[in-house]
Amino acid sequence: DEYGRELLLTRDQWRTNVLLGAIQSHRDDPEQLYITIVQALRDGFRADIVAAAQHLYQTDPNKERAATVWAIVLMEEGRLGEAQTVLHDFITQHGESGVILTNLAKVFSKRGEDAQAEATLWQALQLDPNQDNGMGWYGLIYKERGGDEAWLDAMRRVAALPGSWRAQLWLARNALQEKRPQAAMDMY
Repeated sequence: DEYGRELLLTRDQWRTNVLLGAIQSHRDDPEQLYITIVQALRDGFRADIVAAAQHLYQTDPNKERAATVWAIVLMEEGRLGEAQTVLHDFITQHGESGVILTNLAKVFSKRGEDAQAEATLWQALQLDPNQDNGMGWYGLIYKERGGDEAWLDAMRRVAALPGSWRAQLWLARNALQEKRPQAAMDMY
């Protein structure tokens, strides 16, 4: 509360008394509306933010952020064709980006088009090898196929891309776990 005391609310009370008010009060503030939408998605309130995400898509000057959030909401709603259209429209108007292509790969994956998803994800990583979400997903694909060694090989491929640094951090962490501090230091 306003005095800093812990206040416990039920999920429905939070939705009714906090979330819906936050959406309304942040309607014309893209930064805050984006934060509210992302948190609501994480908390499982997707149905309550569909209209807000569409509004953000239409009004946010940060077109990449807006297209990404709207496409994610559409994917969560099972509206894969619409999500794909949003992402393709962004690419047509603004060019490719790693984040947009990673989300396009998710559309393909949700459709079961795994080869297309993986090819699109690799294309996304070539544009932005440091995006945590895309790189983590890429590593997971290979770990599921071939275990830890396949994951390491995938991280090495990403680490070799121009501008890559996040994969080196993950490889260094792995080297520390394997008790190879000098290898970790070399990567750091």
